[in-house]
Amino acid sequence: MSALPAGDPLPKLGLAPRASVPDSAAWRETRAALQAGIDLGLTLLSTGPDTETLVGEAIVRRREEVFVVARLAPWEATTDGMAAACAASLRRLATDVIDLYLLHGRGDVPLEESAEAFETLRQGGLIRHWGVADCPLPALTELFLYTDRCAAEEIVYDLAHRGAEWDLLDGCRDHGMPVLACCPLQSRGHPRLGDLAARHRVTPAQLALAWVLSHEGMVAVPPVSTRAEVAEHHAALAIELDGHDYAQLDEAFVPPLGPQPLERRPPPVSV
Repeated sequence: MSALPAGDPLPKLGLAPRASVPDSAAWRETRAALQAGIDLGLTLLSTGPDTETLVGEAIVRRREEVFVVARLAPWEATTDGMAAACAASLRRLATDVIDLYLLHGRGDVPLEESAEAFETLRQGGLIRHWGVADCPLPALTELFLYTDRCAAEEIVYDLAHRGAEWDLLDGCRDHGMPVLACCPLQSRGHPRLGDLAARHRVTPAQLALAWVLSHEGMVAVPPVSTRAEVAEHHAALAIELDGHDYAQLDEAFVPPLGPQPLERRPPPVSV
């Protein structure tokens, strides 16, 4: 388990549903996959505006079992904009509180105003914790000039995207913040990863996920759309890597030798 600065525990492995057409076969399968994941203890669910309704359906009568992560776009990070975005997310999720609300990217809104808007929501009981996503260390350092309430950061992090190792991961640890690693499977097509996975008798995706899961203070949040993917990801929790494995992976996926920009994702779009 990882934990937020306030002490709230977080599962080491969560799930991020892929978007699909409402009430399609893919939608129903993804909903079943999330429910199967909850049964296995994968109770952290990471959402965006395009998957919140799906998550809301998946957690009906199970809300107390799960930890829901939602996010808003940087242009929504004003006092009024955040209140409206949060209200819309709560409606789609069919819940009265978001467990972790993330500002996805740095925009033109002053961070001090965004921090105050987050605190208004938290003090009003609409969110339990708040944090940031895809936020480089200088912006995170600036944010902590105004507040000590930032609870977590979500970034793109996997074997193929290790730029955060240069400074951001240490910066998050210094503040006691867990890191949510989204998109942790982008390296699974690499031939060296396939060779090592074969020796462990696991899939490349499981090996890539096991590497992320081995990091202290990190939560892996892979995308899912099927029950088979959930079962595959869950099995990665049992994989143990040794020093030889880490050395081979570092040879195939070289750690950063200097500052690198974070991998950026498009911010969430309201639906």
